[in-house]
Amino acid sequence: MELADRYASIEQIVLRRDLTGLFHCKTTDCPNAVLLDGTLQELEGQGAVFDCGVCHKKYCVRCDSDLHEGFSCKQYQEWRKENAQGDDLFEEMFTKGILRKCKCGKPIEKSGGCNQITCSCG
Repeated sequence: MELADRYASIEQIVLRRDLTGLFHCKTTDCPNAVLLDGTLQELEGQGAVFDCGVCHKKYCVRCDSDLHEGFSCKQYQEWRKENAQGDDLFEEMFTKGILRKCKCGKPIEKSGGCNQITCSCG
């Protein structure tokens, strides 16, 4: 892609952000966007689903996130809030020595005793 084409593409993205009712695909590098007709409440009755015709990923328009089939937006947001720190807490367990990585990459919990740890990989 030439530099001029890249700037034109960036300019189009900036202009699109100023349009009300335009939903952009959240997939990295996917250029797709659609102009939503009606209000979110009208769309909510249809599931508020954005089905990208380019990358084929589905998103919830109402809460602007991945599609959460079987759960309301409120339930999904509550779950995200409760689990937001999961990755940080998992990494902290490695830092504190509670978990260690085997040569195969699996985490192993040290629950007591000596420093000898055996993984299921052998």
